[in-house]
Amino acid sequence: MTPNRRRWFGHLFLLVGGVLATGSGAAGAVIAGQSVYAWMLYSPRFSIREIVVTGAETVGVDEIAAISGIARGDNIFQADPIDAGERLRRDRRFDDVFVRRVMPGRIDIFLKEKKPVALVQLDRMYGVDYNGELLPTPASDRITSLPIITGVVPEQGGIVESFAEGRTSFAEMADSIHYNVKVDRAIYIIEMIRAFSPGFVDRISEVHVDQIHDPVVYTTETGTTVRLGIGHYPDKIKQLEQILTRLKEDKIETRWIDLRFDNQVIVRPILTADAADTLKS
Repeated sequence: MTPNRRRWFGHLFLLVGGVLATGSGAAGAVIAGQSVYAWMLYSPRFSIREIVVTGAETVGVDEIAAISGIARGDNIFQADPIDAGERLRRDRRFDDVFVRRVMPGRIDIFLKEKKPVALVQLDRMYGVDYNGELLPTPASDRITSLPIITGVVPEQGGIVESFAEGRTSFAEMADSIHYNVKVDRAIYIIEMIRAFSPGFVDRISEVHVDQIHDPVVYTTETGTTVRLGIGHYPDKIKQLEQILTRLKEDKIETRWIDLRFDNQVIVRPILTADAADTLKS
């Protein structure tokens, strides 16, 4: 029994005993209190019959209940909402957790699932949210549309060797990647694109940040390399959309667009016959 649960039962026992003592002797009140206490602990009336989870999107109710340590059939007074909430908060997928009892036999769990804004390639694929928090690989079809962040290695020296040998635990990896400047740069670029060109996010297959001052975006349709450089991302994103639209209209294919320089866009077209005619005209 956890300390929280022991304190709760202690207060309950004193309350029941105090109420009964108003109409009987102290000894009788204690005996009656013990009887009520035992009834509350073992009566089927107070068995947990339902666990209701609000806020889950990809993680199932049964998995969330298992993590919380509360199971159907348990006595509701022996279930510890505080301990259950702490267990759920230790799982990096959840945030804003609140657990409560609803008499006589229901547990309510409220939480928010952290949502990946991208995938990051490390020793294997992980999700990462907008704060740079590493998440277990999401079990959802939605991940196929998320851009992949590449070129990232852990920044903590002690983990580099384990990373290279594939011996890193999830917790170690998550701690080493949190506040990683390369991950932060990639997420910032993705969120800028989402803000200034929401439809374009789905056209990004990869954000490569091996060189922190020279991030590279790859598109899904043609695998075009887009070098963004540093700063002025809203203007560059608008420029990129205009360039890709114009190239599509003119039937010009390209594998390279360079936006690193102020007021200058460099495009390397693939000179098919149609593209050559278009350029001549």
